Amino acid sequence: DQKNTKAYVQFKTHDQAKRAISSPAAVCGNRFIKVKWAWRNPSTRMSEQGKGGGRTTSLQQQQQQQQNAKPVETFEMKIKKEKMLQIIQARVVQKSLENQKRLLKVLANKDLKAKMRTVLKEKYDKLEAEIKKALGEARERKARVESLEKEAAEAAA
Repeated sequence: DQKNTKAYVQFKTHDQAKRAISSPAAVCGNRFIKVKWAWRNPSTRMSEQGKGGGRTTSLQQQQQQQQNAKPVETFEMKIKKEKMLQIIQARVVQKSLENQKRLLKVLANKDLKAKMRTVLKEKYDKLEAEIKKALGEARERKARVESLEKEAAEAAA
C-alpha cells in the first residue's frame, strides 16, 4: 500500500532506541514522519515481575533473549528495506520540491517587502541544500540496492 508505507527499525540497545525516539530531529528531513515504539516480539519485553515488583531476569538472560529474538536479516529483507526507504525518501524529495516551487511563486511577487524576501530566500536556499543532500543519499541508496541484488544473485548461484 503506497499510502501507508511503514518501516521498522530495530536498535541494538534499548538506550539507542530511547535516544532515537526522543530526538527532536526530523526523520529523513521530513517532520511529518511519525516515530513510535514497536513491540514486534512480546517475549523480548522485560516486564516479568517478581515478588518485589522488580525484574527477575538477570542481565545475561535478557541479552540472551534479545539475541534469540533477533531475526537473521536476509538479502531479500535488506533489499526490501532499502527499497522502502527509497520510496520514503522520494516522497520527501517530492514534497520538498513542491515547497520550493511555492516559495518561488511567493518570491516572484513584486510587492514583497525586502525583509520578507530575505527570509524566504534563506528558506529557499536551505531547502535547496536539503534536496541536494537527499538526492545524493538517494543515489547512494540505489547503489546499495544494486550491490545487495548482485550479492544475492552471487549467493544464489
